[in-house]
Formats: sequence, structure tokens, C-alpha cells
Amino acid sequence: MTQVPADRSRRVEVSETSGGLFGLFFSNDFVDETAEQLRAQCPQGRLSGVTTKFESTLYVIWVSRKITAAGYCLPAVPPPAAPSTPPSLPAPPAAPVAPAPAAAPSAPAEAPR
Repeated sequence: MTQVPADRSRRVEVSETSGGLFGLFFSNDFVDETAEQLRAQCPQGRLSGVTTKFESTLYVIWVSRKITAAGYCLPAVPPPAAPSTPPSLPAPPAAPVAPAPAAAPSAPAEAPR
């Protein structure tokens, strides 16, 4: 379920009914048809704040089911505009410089013989 939008100027609503003898129902397709009909009432926009109500009425040998769906048709959200310039990539981090190896201690000079 979506939240009820601030702009409630265009309300859409549909209802579908199905009945069955002794309460035997062989299909629930009327529910799918209700959703399709609701979408058809808002072809270029988007639905928001959709609510549903299911009613069941029992007569002596007949059971009637009714589903009602209502919502608000809002303008479609435009896709985000493509950036005019490609985003700049950050410079790669500088490679760490390893310290120069220390010179090996030289051997003591030998005294002449």
C-alpha cells in the first residue's frame, strides 16, 4: 500500500463483482481484472494511495463477492536528466614511496702488513 499523496485532484476507482451458487467459486480472476482496470484509468501517470475493499454478501443459496479499488493518478515522474558533462574521476592515490635501503656497514679496513 502506498501513502495518500498530497495532490488528490484525480481520484480513480473501479469495482468488480463475482457470484457463486452455495458459495462455490471457481475463479478469482475478477480481482486481476480490477487491478488492470485501475491501471487503465491512469495510463500516462502513476497510481498512489491505492486502497482496496472486499465485500461478501450471503443470500439464501447465493454468495456475492465485490472488490473495490481506489487510488490517485499522479503525473509520471520524469527520469533524471543525463549530466551534460561526464563526471570527473578522482585522481588515483599516489603510490607510497618506499624508503631507500640503508647502506650496509662497510667492513673495517685492514691494516697493511
